[in-house]
Amino acid sequence: RPLLDRIEVIDLSGYTVEEKVAISRSHLLPKQRKLHALEKEESDVKPILDLTNDALEALVTRWTAESGVRSLERHLAQICRWAALRLQGVDVPTGLGREATREAALASSGPDSEGHIEVTAEHLPHILGVELFEPNLAERLDVGVSMGLSVSSVGGQLLFIEATKIVGSGKLTVTGQLGKVMLESVETALSLLRSRFVRLSQSRGPPQIFNFETGRMELAPDAVDEKDPFKGEDIHVHFPAGGIPKDGPSAGVAVLLALASLILNRPVRSDTAVTD
Repeated sequence: RPLLDRIEVIDLSGYTVEEKVAISRSHLLPKQRKLHALEKEESDVKPILDLTNDALEALVTRWTAESGVRSLERHLAQICRWAALRLQGVDVPTGLGREATREAALASSGPDSEGHIEVTAEHLPHILGVELFEPNLAERLDVGVSMGLSVSSVGGQLLFIEATKIVGSGKLTVTGQLGKVMLESVETALSLLRSRFVRLSQSRGPPQIFNFETGRMELAPDAVDEKDPFKGEDIHVHFPAGGIPKDGPSAGVAVLLALASLILNRPVRSDTAVTD
């Protein structure tokens, strides 16, 4: 610790998707083409192998998850080896018994009459295999699901939070390999909803809930109990990707939205992710 007080610490973030695509286009792909004899000596001549920008972006987001570009370069080398074999008329079988379907999908990649091969995003699964990572994008969220934001070594990603309820005694269950801070965030969000969504006594007037769209208190629907919106029900809050440890104070609002969606039986907007 005394040493840290005397030096300046510089945090270096990982490359963004756009930066990785640019690095692949300008450096990694030409390097691998030259190593695999797919680069012509004349600089102004079209290379034997080329990847579209969509293919490079898909390669970055669906087959790699790192702050650097080492895995990206390995996958580019694998594509170059496939292209070199294809130019020689050699096809490596996948062993899945789908060679005919695979060849039909790769037919549009070439080689053309001039011996050029162009790989698109649609060709990658037939060259590299199944996608290793699925982009966390939601077209429409279900009731009880919200999106938070998490920081990782590759920049950041969406963090889905799922809440559901079943008949029970009011017990709260939280799963997903969470740290103590996130567990406390879930408990705090549930306590806040129980105290704010409905009135606590007859002296406070008609039962009311907080409308997140208008920012105002409104009369509660008949379906909401005036003392406890989760009376007689067990609550289960789950954070997917349970193999990845998660902790931090930034998930409170997202948990609150998931629980509020569960009470109101209304989905959260799918084009919005929140953080504290």
